[in-house]
Amino acid sequence: MFQSISKRAFSNTAINRYVKFQVIGRLGADAVKRVSANGTEFYSYNIASVLGKKDTKTTWLTVAAFNTPDFFPDAMKKGNLVYVEGKINSFEATKEDGEKVYGHNYTQDTFKVLNSKPTETSE
Repeated sequence: MFQSISKRAFSNTAINRYVKFQVIGRLGADAVKRVSANGTEFYSYNIASVLGKKDTKTTWLTVAAFNTPDFFPDAMKKGNLVYVEGKINSFEATKEDGEKVYGHNYTQDTFKVLNSKPTETSE
């Protein structure tokens, strides 16, 4: 009834060497355009996310966004609820005093504005 399989089939595509993240949260400030040490332009922004009940601790992520569409700075405004997917890269650095520090860089792959904060209108 069942046929035995003597070989296992594996994908021959490259293994992803990074960890992905997904987060839904509110922007803490407007996205800011920056330039890296090698001259690459990118946007940086902070997302506040809360797991569980409202009285639990807020987690803040600082995300870098490269190759963004023209409307990106207008869409990524303080207070907007956004969904972001991307890569997490770990790093190790040494401070001037010799202390080693460890951290993570969050790089955006995709984003979606779920709810824009209403803008104030003057009458």
